[in-house]
Amino acid sequence: MEPKWLRKKLIKPELIEKKLAALRQKNLTLATLNGSFDLLHAGHLFIIYEASKQADKLLIALNTDRSIQCYKRSDRPIIPLRFRLEMIAALQ
Repeated sequence: MEPKWLRKKLIKPELIEKKLAALRQKNLTLATLNGSFDLLHAGHLFIIYEASKQADKLLIALNTDRSIQCYKRSDRPIIPLRFRLEMIAALQ
């Protein structure tokens, strides 16, 4: 079971539309960013920061382990999705 601070930040795929509707109700703007973020590095942090300045809220979507294996190599990702999600969620 994931910690409470993590549950607050993660949005299950089936709940994204509901969350987006709530943001629209509040007239908040949304920026989105997608990637694998496997071996998070300074370049990732830079694009995340820049994307966060584009709107009121930033939604970061992470590729699944299986999708990474399809477009990179079968021995990837180095860091499993669960831990990549924790690292991204830990950013403020």
